[in-house]
Amino acid sequence: MIFLFSDIFLFGQLEIGKYHINIEGGTSLFYSVDYLDSVLVKKGGSHVTWDLSDEESPIVKEVKISNTNIPSQKYTEVIRIESGRDVLFYQKSRSKLNEIGFVLKTKTNPNRIVLYNKPLIFSEKKLFYGAKFTDSTGFEAILSRDEIPSEITESLPLKVKEIKLFGFIKRQYHYDADGRFEFKHKSVSALRLKIDEFIELKLYDHKSGDEIPVYNKKVLKKIYKNQGKRTYYYFFSNTNRYYFAKISYSKENKNYVIEYQNDNVDEDRLYLKKYKKIFLIYPNPTYNYAKILFSNYKPGSYNLEIYNIIGKKIWEKNINLEENTLMKYNFSFLRKGTYLIALKDRYGNIIATRKLIIISI
Repeated sequence: MIFLFSDIFLFGQLEIGKYHINIEGGTSLFYSVDYLDSVLVKKGGSHVTWDLSDEESPIVKEVKISNTNIPSQKYTEVIRIESGRDVLFYQKSRSKLNEIGFVLKTKTNPNRIVLYNKPLIFSEKKLFYGAKFTDSTGFEAILSRDEIPSEITESLPLKVKEIKLFGFIKRQYHYDADGRFEFKHKSVSALRLKIDEFIELKLYDHKSGDEIPVYNKKVLKKIYKNQGKRTYYYFFSNTNRYYFAKISYSKENKNYVIEYQNDNVDEDRLYLKKYKKIFLIYPNPTYNYAKILFSNYKPGSYNLEIYNIIGKKIWEKNINLEENTLMKYNFSFLRKGTYLIALKDRYGNIIATRKLIIISI
């Protein structure tokens, strides 16, 4: 269980708030942010500027997940996720969840499947608080003249019959918060993944290869609504590592949209695997403060010890670990050099070690 604390630091933990979200039918849903970087809080990071109070409740929808077939020999056992207006396709591969494509809804074809040039990958190894990474891919689709907005086709020569749509996707990912969804009879701990996405679209005459100029970029949103820049959030179960929810901002309605799974949370098709034990020190190297994150160690009493390069113990601390524990220490008393931090169980056995590098400024 993750303990929540109000308005105080305790080993680096800080609760920013617990937000109630209204759901039709009387179901109660909450999301509370537990582990947050105090520096991000001071800078006013996006995760502390949500307004999910009763008065400003977001639209809440349930995500539909189903198995499907797609016309490609590359992918089998594909999973379709329909959340709001987005329809995405995934394929599970061992400890990875590959996003392989989406549904492009054009004027005359609302179910055109477009596959990426390479999958966008959520790796199980990257599922921990504080992780940052980037990924990019592209996609192509051949559209008939009738599928393109009239603002574009009215200026095209009649000889242009088919248009090649090229899209480039770039994403920046950051696991920036560790919180909990609470239902009336269920509680789900979840990692939040912040995604900054940029999608650029270009149009070409399929026959000649000439680029078709688009002078009003807003028109491109009529072809693919996600064109441009946007920020949204995915949530993965902290316990079993499955996709749990998505939050995005609706510019049309000026509120947040939370799309989540409820009925099949315990037997999710997007389940990856149990969390591995995490013992993470960051920033590392450091010259004073560093944070230490422990995840999925058996709750109880442990000893944290620091050894110098010749194996002499120079510092120790008795600690109590929960399911997820974030601690903050000032190591400015250590001289410049490399040290070893050891985690010992209550019997004195070393169960994990990490290097700590101290630098001077």
